[in-house]
Amino acid sequence: MKEGIEKMIREIEEQFTEEILTEAIKRYDINKDTVRSLGGYESFVYEYQKNNAFFILKISHTIRRSRNNIRGELEFLNYLSNTGLAVSNAVPSTWGNMVEEIAAENGSLRFLEILKLE
Repeated sequence: MKEGIEKMIREIEEQFTEEILTEAIKRYDINKDTVRSLGGYESFVYEYQKNNAFFILKISHTIRRSRNNIRGELEFLNYLSNTGLAVSNAVPSTWGNMVEEIAAENGSLRFLEILKLE
């Protein structure tokens, strides 16, 4: 099974390009100079600063996560936050979408932004 997981991750990595990161940065109005890679296993995860706050940008591929799966995760985070728990909030893109998507080979890459708790 390990070989299958490694192959899947290679498939995701092979579809990620600098243009995809640039598009994600544009859709969330991020200053590229503040972006720092945090690595990732099934997703590309970045930290950046905007308006004196820290955020996480997560880029996932449809090979692993459906749009509904990501939306459910974000809705759950926001629900917990709205009930007063100290969790990070999901933040919409500058276009007002909770999940952004860009076409890639063999599927799409999906972006989401989360306000990071300090």
